[in-house]
Amino acid sequence: MAPAAATTLDDVVSVILGTPPDQVPQLIAALKKLDKAPSGSSTAAGGSRSSANDTDKDGPSASTSADGADGATAGESAASGSGGHILEGRLQGGQDPLQVLDPALHSVGLLYILTARLAASRPDLEVLLPRVQAWVERADMDQARLASEQVFYLVQLLCHIGEATNQPGIAVHPLAVLLTRFTYPGYLTALHPLFLRSVMQSGMYRAAREVLMRDITEVDKQVYSIKYQDHLLYHYLGGTILALLGDYPRAAELLEICVSAPGSGVSLIQLDAFKKLLLVQLLAFGKAQPLPKYTTSAFGTAAKALCAPYAELASAFATLDRGRVAVAAEKGRDAFEKDHNAGLVYTVERSLRARQVMKLTETFITLSLGEIAAHVGVDPADEAGLREVERAVRDMIAARQIFATLSPSPTSPSALAATTVSFTDDPEPFLSAETAQRVTRAIEGAQALERQWAAEADRIEESREFATKAWSAAAAPLAGPASAAAGGGASGLGGGSGFFGGGGFDGDDFDFAGGRGFAGGAGGGGGGDAGWGGEGGMVEDSE
Repeated sequence: MAPAAATTLDDVVSVILGTPPDQVPQLIAALKKLDKAPSGSSTAAGGSRSSANDTDKDGPSASTSADGADGATAGESAASGSGGHILEGRLQGGQDPLQVLDPALHSVGLLYILTARLAASRPDLEVLLPRVQAWVERADMDQARLASEQVFYLVQLLCHIGEATNQPGIAVHPLAVLLTRFTYPGYLTALHPLFLRSVMQSGMYRAAREVLMRDITEVDKQVYSIKYQDHLLYHYLGGTILALLGDYPRAAELLEICVSAPGSGVSLIQLDAFKKLLLVQLLAFGKAQPLPKYTTSAFGTAAKALCAPYAELASAFATLDRGRVAVAAEKGRDAFEKDHNAGLVYTVERSLRARQVMKLTETFITLSLGEIAAHVGVDPADEAGLREVERAVRDMIAARQIFATLSPSPTSPSALAATTVSFTDDPEPFLSAETAQRVTRAIEGAQALERQWAAEADRIEESREFATKAWSAAAAPLAGPASAAAGGGASGLGGGSGFFGGGGFDGDDFDFAGGRGFAGGAGGGGGGDAGWGGEGGMVEDSE
C-alpha cells in the first residue's frame, strides 16, 4: 500500500518499514502526497526552502497549518479525528513511531514524521529534540539528500522554535552535525548561514570554529538550493564569530571573501563586512590591507562614501600615534555605536600598545622598561603604569608576538624602570619534527589546491557557456566597441563559471540592497556588537 492511499498512521509506518533502499525516491513522492493539516497549508509536512534568509518567513508560515488548527499533539492518534496531521500521532497500539523506526534504516520516513511533529501546535520538545539529535547523527545521508528540501525544513523548524521559545541554542548542535554529515566537503549550502545565525543568537561561538576552519570551494545551485545572499551572510557572520573568538587572520579572510564577492551592485551586508574587515585587519596585521584587485569598482565607490570613519581610524592606527587614534575613535564614535562596532573599536585601541612595542623591536636591541613606557605614552615615574607595561611585555613574550628577556638592573634591582628588556630573533631553529610536519602539511595543501584549480579550469573550458563567451570575446573586435562590452555585468557573474560552479547564481538571486533577511543587530544576520563586552573585551562563550 502506498502512503498516499494510507488512512492511518499504522499503514504509513508499515509502508516505511517495508520500503527497500532502492525505492526511497518513490517513498518520498508518496509522503509528499499525504493529506495536509486542515488549514490547507501546502507545507505542513513537506515544507520547501526558498532561501536560508527567509527563515523568519518560511519557518512560521510552514508551521501555521498546525498552529492555526486544533491539531493533534504528539501524544494523540492522528486517526482520532482531532484534525492534526496524520504523521503527528501514535500507532493504534499506543506505540510511538519514533521508537519503532530506526534512523539509520528508515531515515526519510522518520524525517517526515519529525517535521510533522515539530510543526504541530504544541510540540513536545523534551521528546523530539533528542530524537532530532539521534536522526542527524545516525541517518543515512544518501537517503536524506534525496529529500534535501525536507532537511532544510527540519532545520527551519528548529530555528523557528528556538527563536519562539528563546532557546536559539537548540539548533546549534544538530546543525553542526548536519554540516559534517549532510553536506559535501567544500560546498556551501543554505544550512551554513542558518547555523551561524543560531550561533550568534545563542552565543555558542566555539561551536562554529570547526565549521569555519573548512574552506568553501564550491557554490552550486544544482547540488544544493542556495542564493547569493547565503554566500554573503555565511562569510560575514563567520568572520564576525571568528573575530569574537580572537582568530583575527581567519576572520579577515572570511570578511574579505564577502566584501570582494562579484556583482554589479553593492549589498549592505558587504558594506557592514568591510567596516568589520578594516577593524579586524588592524588587530591581525596592524594596518589595513588593500582589497583584492577583483573587487568591483562599485564597491570601492560605496565604501569611500559610507565607511569614512573606519578608513580614518585605520589611517590613524597605521601611524601608531595614540593621540591621532584617540581623535579618530572619538570622531567616529557615533558611527561605530550605530553599526554595533564600538566594542571592536575599543579592542583596536587597546591593541595599539602592543603594536608600538612590536615596532620598537625593529629598531632597538635593548631598552629599559622606563624607555619602553615613554615610547608607548606612559609616564616612567608612574609605578602602576610601569607595572601595566611590564605585564603587557610579558604577555607578548608568552604569545610569541615578540622575543625578548627581562633582566633587573644590577645597580638598582628594585627600580622597575631600570629593568632591561633585550630583544632577540625567533629562537626556533625550524629543525623540529613539529616544524617539518607543518611544512609538509602546507606543501600537501598547496598541491591539493593546485590539482583542484586545474580540474576546475578544465571543467570551465569544456563548458558550453565558456565556449559561447570565448567566441563572443573573440568576435568583439570585429563587431565594434559596443559588442566588446557585451557579456559583462551580472549575467556574466552569475553564469556558473569559476567559484560559483556549474549551477551558479542567476540574475534573480542577486539582492544588491541586502536588506531582506539581514539585521544589523546582534540577534539576526548582523553579528553586531553583542559579542564584545562593555569595555570592548571578548565575551566568554555561553556554551
